[in-house]
Amino acid sequence: MSTTVVWPVARAQQKENRREAILVAAEALVRETGSTEFSVGTLAQRADLSVATLYNLIGSKGTILYALLNRTMDQLEAATAKSESDDPYEQALSAATAVARVYVQDSQYLRPLWRFELGVIEPEHRPALMNRALSFWASRLGSLERAGRLPEGIGLVDLAREYQIFFAGVLDLWVQNELSDAQFEVQVRYGILLRLLALGNQGEQARLMADLRKTHRRLHAMDAP
Repeated sequence: MSTTVVWPVARAQQKENRREAILVAAEALVRETGSTEFSVGTLAQRADLSVATLYNLIGSKGTILYALLNRTMDQLEAATAKSESDDPYEQALSAATAVARVYVQDSQYLRPLWRFELGVIEPEHRPALMNRALSFWASRLGSLERAGRLPEGIGLVDLAREYQIFFAGVLDLWVQNELSDAQFEVQVRYGILLRLLALGNQGEQARLMADLRKTHRRLHAMDAP
């Protein structure tokens, strides 16, 4: 009786351990090569599996890389889970700042990984990741809606989509090395401040504008020869 119960559990755990080994090997290859261009054969060898077993366990290379991208989303969610401020503008700004910090703290790994995501058509896995990103921003911007700061006719999903589009653009510049890590962080803050400026009342706009001008000066100093 106990064998009937234990063996299926043990087999499931063995499969999970092998899947984890594949993801660990894939992450290591991205870090070592600075690229996602390694072959499935190389990955299978690194994970101590045959190519056939790798495909049976987890699927295509795209599936593997999107699994790593989803782990990045796990990091972003953890990094922005709590806010130290009750101010809805500060919550939105601190979430964006925390997201940028996650990227730049591990840029050697995340640059090539997101370069793959931005540059390869992947209809099987990309929609789910994009929906997850949209839900992420909607959850992190919810305090603006609850505070009544969204213009009439503009919903939370509309605002979240704007943030998602903005980040896709600034990420593209970053992964192509057109923005340094430091420039990326400041550009994120600048872009978010611009977007928040449209949502504030007179007093809030004055505060946001002061921050925007200071951030603009930082950007200008970085661009100076």
